[in-house]
Amino acid sequence: MKDAHVCQVNIRTLVLLLSVFAPAQGGLPPLTCDGQHVCRETTTNQALMVLPRSFSHIYADPGFSVITEDSVRPFLPLYVFAREGSDITDASGAAQGRYLVSHTERGSPAGWMRAADVLEWRQALTVAFTHPGSREEARQPVLMFRRLEELDALLQSDKPELQALAIYEQIAAGSVPEQVLSKEPEAFVDITRNFYLLPVVDHRLRDLSGDDMRLVRLASAIPGDRAAGDKPDILSNDAYRRIEKKAAPDPARIRNMGVDLVFVMDMTLSMQPYIDRTKAAMKSIALRIVEAGLEDRIRFGLVGFRDDIRRAPDLEFTSRNFTPKLVDVHAFIQLLDKRARAARVSSPGYSEDVFAGIQTGLDSDWRDNSLRFMVLVGDASGHPPRHPQSTTGKNAEVLRMAAQDLNVHIMALHLRNPRHTGDHPVAEAQFSRLSLVRGESVSALVPVHTEQLDDFQEAVGRINSRIDESLQVVQIQGSGALDTLDAVAADDDSVAGQADSAMQKIMRTAMVEYLGRDAKPPRDLLVWAADRDLTNPVNRALEVRVLLTREQLSDLILALDRILAAMLEAKKGQMDFFDSLQSLAAQTMKRPDDIARANDLIRQGLVPGFIEGLPYRSEILSLDRDSYASLTAEQRSGLFDRLTAKLNQYREINETVDGWADLSPQGGGGSRLYPLQLDYLP
Repeated sequence: MKDAHVCQVNIRTLVLLLSVFAPAQGGLPPLTCDGQHVCRETTTNQALMVLPRSFSHIYADPGFSVITEDSVRPFLPLYVFAREGSDITDASGAAQGRYLVSHTERGSPAGWMRAADVLEWRQALTVAFTHPGSREEARQPVLMFRRLEELDALLQSDKPELQALAIYEQIAAGSVPEQVLSKEPEAFVDITRNFYLLPVVDHRLRDLSGDDMRLVRLASAIPGDRAAGDKPDILSNDAYRRIEKKAAPDPARIRNMGVDLVFVMDMTLSMQPYIDRTKAAMKSIALRIVEAGLEDRIRFGLVGFRDDIRRAPDLEFTSRNFTPKLVDVHAFIQLLDKRARAARVSSPGYSEDVFAGIQTGLDSDWRDNSLRFMVLVGDASGHPPRHPQSTTGKNAEVLRMAAQDLNVHIMALHLRNPRHTGDHPVAEAQFSRLSLVRGESVSALVPVHTEQLDDFQEAVGRINSRIDESLQVVQIQGSGALDTLDAVAADDDSVAGQADSAMQKIMRTAMVEYLGRDAKPPRDLLVWAADRDLTNPVNRALEVRVLLTREQLSDLILALDRILAAMLEAKKGQMDFFDSLQSLAAQTMKRPDDIARANDLIRQGLVPGFIEGLPYRSEILSLDRDSYASLTAEQRSGLFDRLTAKLNQYREINETVDGWADLSPQGGGGSRLYPLQLDYLP
């Protein structure tokens, strides 16, 4: 998988991608294995690899009588030279059969492994549970079926939603239906906090009431942790039933839980009144924070943003973190009083470098045992990725996904200036995307008219009051506070009421994540599940992620960089984009003669091989000459902006140590992987 190979950049590629994961005879894509060389998928030529589970062995013979390697390093990819009988599962859902494996693609086989001890890793696809949401938008936990036929039978029934609801009621009553092997825990299992693997080893596409639903065959594993052989993580095991219902971390951790609140504020010329009103609001609640004993539990941060100082040096900074270490309420008030000042000069143009402020805010020194919130305050839109004054080259979507990976929840106060109504739709679209509430279809966005300074001050006060009150509830009720936090706020359409309601939403969402810190998915199973809520298919239950090594991410960075270069070259030279790609590929391929096939397959040699085998609809791979030619100049510009933002986020991920999972239980010895959200891909 690490060697990039040529990829078809036209509509035929999309047909190939979909055919690879179509419900073909035999289920999984066909393999070519001769026992002497690595097995390869016939359609993509991808090498077949497996990931050993913890505490697994390699045997000298297919009968598993002699161990040649004891306790193989978990989840370090091994290459498959032969696969025998591995499509069979027993009644518990465990895989049967065996694999002949090697440590290297071109090396000699090291021996045999049991199918139950490995996970097939074809496209490095895994899934993660989505945020379960709340109230009317809450979804049901994912059900895990023994066999595809049983899940299909449910979906093909007269009223599948009601049938699924009946299954949940049976489970709640203590009667487990035979077709259901296990289920997602009641508590949210957050992959960013507690890394787990649910690799996709097969998949089917179904239509349910007009909605596309993917049925996925999942393996399940937690690095360094296996279920006991006599006590599997299945619903018929009473011990597991008790564990999966647990919805709270250690009580002592809850008592010490804090809140980190970072204000990301526009500090351009017009913003001083809002800085002053923020200070006034903080002063009014400081005493209550101290009286409630929450002074050490709540920490504040301040990030200011203006615009690119390369264009306007007198602005002093593009973005600045005034709190390298988050501070208590008293220090925060002093900071607002003495150091937080609006710029003395105007910015060049109305838009600001909002995304630089968000990026700086995300880089705050967040505490581990705290809920993390960011309040964006601004009156203008942010520069798009290719704007000459954009210093990050990012957009709202990639920064929203970055915030999700960091467990940061964003609320936005959009100051609507009546003199700049043309900017309102752009700013609100960006602010709304950044503040999308996880697990819900709404945003934590509150519009405020610029002349309503009192409303703004009261909104800031209500935000902090909601945090204060929620922490006190948690102190008293512990994990039971979730029901109180889920209560519907009073119907109040005022600016302060909207701010209170928005803060309640993201507070509740953050608490769901927090309470699931110790939750684990069921381990060591092979199951079928639907990627949507069976009782309400509108709600997505599973999100696809791609596990990438640093080398693969570097390949992706290089590929996208070259594609963007070809798009620019085509625009400058007024030439066809695909001709530009061919020209660039001819310069970079090791065998330029291969470009002669471009008129048929347009194999450019630019996209990493692992991308070619992924079952998703790509903006790049689904384009052919005709569809690209039909794009308007605005659509091409939008495509370029989106790809630019993703490229810059890849570079950010590649340079950081956060989010990379070491799959060896001891750490430091395994292959480090990043669970990249599928929406990040080009």
